[in-house]
Amino acid sequence: MANVDYTNGASGIPFDGLNNFYTIENTIDFAQKNAAASTVVQALNVEAGTLVLNVACEVLTPQGATSTATVGDGSTPAGFGGSVDLNAAAGTMTVGVGGTDAYVTAGGHLYTAADTIDLTLSANAVDTAKIKVKAICVKL
Repeated sequence: MANVDYTNGASGIPFDGLNNFYTIENTIDFAQKNAAASTVVQALNVEAGTLVLNVACEVLTPQGATSTATVGDGSTPAGFGGSVDLNAAAGTMTVGVGGTDAYVTAGGHLYTAADTIDLTLSANAVDTAKIKVKAICVKL
């Protein structure tokens, strides 16, 4: 399983100071950069000292065939979502669910070191889908 960086180097906090809520987002266009089955897609850069409360994935363009992903990080690949349907209708949004997804159940995940929010693809290649990934964060 390969790790592939789709973050485009994007990172940063849109304000000065601490204890503010903000979102980070990235649109991943698999038609521009295909991904093989079981790829770990690094979707969002997370800075050290960030509490990520939840992650949402919105389908902008469906894959056109069966394809799913989990949402998490290198430690817990499904921490924010156990099953995102990359072939769902355009406009479908999936968010982590308390009681089901470990990080959401815990009230979020504190990143003490820089890391990435990842989509871990299922056993199907992805070459058509366009997915917007958003995280709700607090800088501590």
